[in-house]
Amino acid sequence: MAGQVTGNSKRQIHLDWNTLDQVTWDGFLEKVDNCALQQSWAYGAALKEQGARVRRIVAYDGNHPIALAQVIVRSWFGLVKLATLMRGPVWLEEVSPQTRQEVYRQLRRLYPRRKMKFLFLTPEATGPEESALLEAAGLKQVITGYTTLFLDLGKSEQDIWLGLYGKWRNKIRKGEREGLKVLFGDHGHPKTEWLLSREKKQQRDKNYKALPVGLIDAYARHSLGRDVVMTAFVFNKESDPGKDDPVAGAIFLRHGNSVTYHIGWNGPDGRKLHAMNILLWKSILELKNRGCTFLDMGGMNTADGAEIARFKLGSGGEVATLPGTYL
Repeated sequence: MAGQVTGNSKRQIHLDWNTLDQVTWDGFLEKVDNCALQQSWAYGAALKEQGARVRRIVAYDGNHPIALAQVIVRSWFGLVKLATLMRGPVWLEEVSPQTRQEVYRQLRRLYPRRKMKFLFLTPEATGPEESALLEAAGLKQVITGYTTLFLDLGKSEQDIWLGLYGKWRNKIRKGEREGLKVLFGDHGHPKTEWLLSREKKQQRDKNYKALPVGLIDAYARHSLGRDVVMTAFVFNKESDPGKDDPVAGAIFLRHGNSVTYHIGWNGPDGRKLHAMNILLWKSILELKNRGCTFLDMGGMNTADGAEIARFKLGSGGEVATLPGTYL
């Protein structure tokens, strides 16, 4: 259902929702340097299959679109509505702090708490200024900041290589000397189900929650472009990829010109051979070749996942901590 909310800003900032089609939405995201997976149309469509409602909001300055915000809404007992805006809005251009504050204010007004509607907003922004704008818009922090790591794939191959930690480069060289083979595919690759089954077991064994593994198939079906799901598998030099299992594997999801490291699995043999280092390096080169400009390496949890955090830091990317979740 389409709708509109108008503010009293002198510049006439207002919100429309559910008025764009997927081609237009995706077209906007293609022009953004670094957008989050959670703001892609296909991500919302995949969650809609699991019973969520999706509200796709456009913020306008007059008739000019300045931001997109995909909100996922779930109802509890038919009374309480919990809306999540993860890693958005996506700003389509540079706007003033006053404009950002007004957009945050109008987003909050869409979900009045007196009517048992609650918006949990996790903006894709950094710095104390954003926190001040959110609070001025009537929002309060309820969860501390999420930390991730970005790799700029727009840099040259040489610059990315030199940005890797020295130990990382050594492990890649060792993998190459061992004759490790990295093969790429899409979500239909014969080894994809093998990787997803290990991801399920990994979630159980390590007691952590992640997006449902079934989201990958739905994400691919609801995406307009090709190569939105990239799988990568590492095989021993003696292995037959048609018969043998990989020693490591990963899945990357593309959204706009950005891509997210979604799933990674490394077996005992893979750890001995440092397979994930060569997997990620070869994947970086492949993603660059496909026109991706930013790689989101995913969350950094130094308390419960120190080993994974160290691995990601070794890639030489830029650590970014978001302001947190606001209600």
